[in-house]
Amino acid sequence: RRHHSNTGSLAKDEVFVPSSREEASEVFEFEQLAIVRVGKLLVTLTAGWPLYLALNVSGRPYPRWANHFDPWSPIFSKSERVEVLISDIALAAVMYGLALLGRSFGWGWLVCTYGIPLLIVNGWLVLITLLQHSHPALPHYTPKEWDW
Repeated sequence: RRHHSNTGSLAKDEVFVPSSREEASEVFEFEQLAIVRVGKLLVTLTAGWPLYLALNVSGRPYPRWANHFDPWSPIFSKSERVEVLISDIALAAVMYGLALLGRSFGWGWLVCTYGIPLLIVNGWLVLITLLQHSHPALPHYTPKEWDW
């Protein structure tokens, strides 16, 4: 909900917020090297979603450490804490079930039937979000300019 309602805001958008001109100019030439761009893209498409959820990588800055599993994370309001806790319990149950499947059928089987498809879906999710937020024609607004 917050992500979609703040798209285009340099201060409030939740993900793939572009750097300011000052921040970008410091590392711009290095980041334009082909090997750096390919490496960044590979990391983004393979590990981007888990890194975003666990460490808020590519997310907007918060006053303190933020992640999507901590009910007291600044990402969430007080009213969302119970929902985050329920989600964490459900994730733990799924991970336990996956561990049982891995022990029963083998870890290679689990990687092939669950891990690789999950990696592909996550890659598409991140790619679509990246493209929606980073096209050069998309406007991004400072807090003074931005209006929901």
